[in-house]
Amino acid sequence: AKKIQTDLDLGFSAARSLAHVFSVLASNGNNATPVAERRGQLNAVLENVLKENPSFNGTYSAWEPDALDGNDTAFKGNRALGSDDTGRFLPYWTRSANGKIAIQPLVEYDSSEKHPNGLVKGGWYISPATTGKENILGPLPYIVQGKSVFLATMSVPIMVNGKFVGVAGADYDLDFVQTLAEKVDASLYDGQGNVAIIGNDGLIVANSKNAASIGQKTDSVDPAWHSGFEQVQSSGDGMVRDDAASPN
Repeated sequence: AKKIQTDLDLGFSAARSLAHVFSVLASNGNNATPVAERRGQLNAVLENVLKENPSFNGTYSAWEPDALDGNDTAFKGNRALGSDDTGRFLPYWTRSANGKIAIQPLVEYDSSEKHPNGLVKGGWYISPATTGKENILGPLPYIVQGKSVFLATMSVPIMVNGKFVGVAGADYDLDFVQTLAEKVDASLYDGQGNVAIIGNDGLIVANSKNAASIGQKTDSVDPAWHSGFEQVQSSGDGMVRDDAASPN
């Protein structure tokens, strides 16, 4: 729990710093970046933060239409700078399993549709946009450099002159949590146990015995897990002893 919390805190800290810096660079103040240079400079910051944090899967920013430089039309389809066919500034800098760093435009940022596990596809953008608050979402299915992965993504709203203009964020490939669960099982239970890590929405984040269950709801895998999860939600730490399975 401490390991996961430490990593998520690091991700949120980076996202908050990005949001603050971008709000200054895109303002009308003395420290603002010239309009024509903003996309290049913000991309450079995102890439550098990803390089400096090898545990991150990606860093990103998504902006409202014409909110960054008022010139989305000129960047339609410019994937090299992180724009889709709308021209909006939507860069997503990612790291593949072999360490390759690349940029791609974010997708599904405006989608209210739900994944099979119940998560809103665009929740990482829609929630900060509508509430003005930070957001964490996962396990979120996403395509990163052509590969489907589950992410924990942390988004922070970017505010300029009190107005929401976009989000900045960082995310993790949840493989690190699965690896952690398997290590705990091996070290504490000699590989004979089953360590599951469950998110606050009841979705399985890791399962030492069945990685294929990641992203699914607890009650779809084991009703007993769902019962135990409800106990944790209502009372915090807890232990359930299965006397029926005890040799005594």
